[in-house]
Amino acid sequence: MKTSKLVINFAIIFSSSISYASTDTHLDSVTLPVEQVLKSRHDDSELGYVQTGPLLSDQGNIATDNQDVTITLPTDAAFSVQIEGKVVSPGSSQTFTIPADESGNVKFGVLPKHILRDGKVKFGIAVDVKSNLDRFWETADPVVGDWVDTGEDKNYSDWSPVAGNQMANFTQTRTHYDLMTRSIQNREYEPNLDEYRDVGEHVNETQLEEATDSRYVIAASSEWTPSGDITDCSDWSPDPSSIQSGTAFEQTQTCSQDKSRTWTYTTGGDVIHEHDQLIAGEVINKRQATGSKVSAVWVRSSTLYPFDCGTLSNSSTTIKVKSLSSMPANGSSCDPSVNAKKYVHGEDAMGGNSYCTVTQAICTSQ
Repeated sequence: MKTSKLVINFAIIFSSSISYASTDTHLDSVTLPVEQVLKSRHDDSELGYVQTGPLLSDQGNIATDNQDVTITLPTDAAFSVQIEGKVVSPGSSQTFTIPADESGNVKFGVLPKHILRDGKVKFGIAVDVKSNLDRFWETADPVVGDWVDTGEDKNYSDWSPVAGNQMANFTQTRTHYDLMTRSIQNREYEPNLDEYRDVGEHVNETQLEEATDSRYVIAASSEWTPSGDITDCSDWSPDPSSIQSGTAFEQTQTCSQDKSRTWTYTTGGDVIHEHDQLIAGEVINKRQATGSKVSAVWVRSSTLYPFDCGTLSNSSTTIKVKSLSSMPANGSSCDPSVNAKKYVHGEDAMGGNSYCTVTQAICTSQ
């Protein structure tokens, strides 16, 4: 409990022939009511007492309950005094706890002690005025509410990874800041009442808290479709001249043509991105054709050479010597551009003479 201090100057005059107490009290030049009681000086009973009159606190409230009263004697005091059973010697001070009455008065008896000579003793009285009606509001801890999300989000980052780089389902994340708020009510505490009171209006405090969002993204692509012109076509193959004349066959041709498809990215049924993918492609064309190659067959003829077979190898005639089994049969197909003639020879005895027989096959167009 906080107090206000009142300072009073009080005097007791004592002589050896007559015992009496005299009061001279004032507080900041204001005289307080003081009563005087004279009693025998041969015992410890009071010779007088001090009554302050109603004491008021700084807040103007009447003193209540116990009051701390400090008595101080100067060093040149002629004698000591006894108050509330305690002796206050010259040059010292004592503090007493004295209750205030219902009117706020503080009253206590004063008894001279250790009298060395007749004289007048002035002593000071300091009273720390206390009143349970006073209110001493002190700053207390504020009432702070919980942080609440306002629903206002700020500073969104981009979704990552970028959808346009993905070719399969994936999860995207991003960060943002939630705007949070809480209320703060300043207040004061009064210890005498053990009560709190609000001070002013409540204020709102805000802060940003980082948060992370995520979403599952479905990546889907369309079928490849041709895109742009057809270029850089090869020759048709095979060439008709390589196919027997009159034979039907299929030719192919390879060309260049880009192809494209569309990627679509959705999350929660909403399309969040689309883009086209373009790559180099190949086109194969086909058509029916008829061969133009001229046909040929082997035609065999035999010639009898009447000379010694031993000279055959030295003959200037160009003869391909083959075994008889390798000689193509008449009418089998052939290609004049590869090998126009084939030969085979053998020995034969006629009339005791040995002859070489050369058989020739010629590839002849039909």
